[in-house]
Amino acid sequence: MDRDALLELAESGTSGAPEVFLVRNDTRPPKTYQFSAGVRQVVGPLLVSVSYAGSRGENGFAFVRGTPCCNVLLPTYSNLLIADPRVKNRYNSLQVKLERPLLAGSRWGGAVAYTLGKAEQKGDYFFALDDRYPTVDDYPWRPARGVDQSLVADQRHTLVINAAVRLPWELLLSSVMNFGSGYAAYGTDCSLGCGPDTRRDYVFDLPRHSFLGISDMFHTRNVDLRAEKAFLLPGGQSTAVFLDLFNALNQANWGCYETFIRPTNEPVNPDFGEPRCAGEGRRLQIGLRYGIDRAR
Repeated sequence: MDRDALLELAESGTSGAPEVFLVRNDTRPPKTYQFSAGVRQVVGPLLVSVSYAGSRGENGFAFVRGTPCCNVLLPTYSNLLIADPRVKNRYNSLQVKLERPLLAGSRWGGAVAYTLGKAEQKGDYFFALDDRYPTVDDYPWRPARGVDQSLVADQRHTLVINAAVRLPWELLLSSVMNFGSGYAAYGTDCSLGCGPDTRRDYVFDLPRHSFLGISDMFHTRNVDLRAEKAFLLPGGQSTAVFLDLFNALNQANWGCYETFIRPTNEPVNPDFGEPRCAGEGRRLQIGLRYGIDRAR
């Protein structure tokens, strides 16, 4: 906001100078190979399935430094950044599901589904500027980042349980329960300094909680309930009144953790590890559904 300072920067040709971006002519577009395989088997009243799902991504785009950070390339240019389209990602998961269908003559049905997954990536998308790794190929395999680059797209354990029970007076009670080990966060470690050559990214592991006596395996816990009463009307018409209770146990699913590690010559971050946001609490919803079955 100072005119003289702005003129000084413009005339010096060193601060505020444009950067140079070099992109190879033979750069290829990103691509992903996805594959899955599994088996399903009827065991008595149960449907049992075990499957594997995986993906491999290649040609991810990122810029790496062509000159040391913050050095002046020429009197009229600053940093030199070179495209390195070698970012990769991979995902592997094992999925197991047990299901008892809610048939016309049965009183109850439900399913239990468990997923063990692992998502990793090599390099950082768009800008891979960690001075420890001069090229993308030098990066180690690390937990994959999500769309929000501060989050990890790697939830190792996911458990989903659903059940439905027919009660007297044709009342249908159902529930969906979701449990997850959580999506960790990438934090900033400035213990050695906050300069571009000393600042480090690290993975902040989320705290785990128990649920109904189950060991500390879950970070997110959510139980939804629904009660529904259907009414048949003349002419193939039908209507239903339902009551939904979301997050019925009012579990606190915390997020937005403070992950910044201050330099060692500064006081310890008093908020380190503390959450700054949470998922929605208990909510009630009342609804009405109407339909027509032309086959009747």
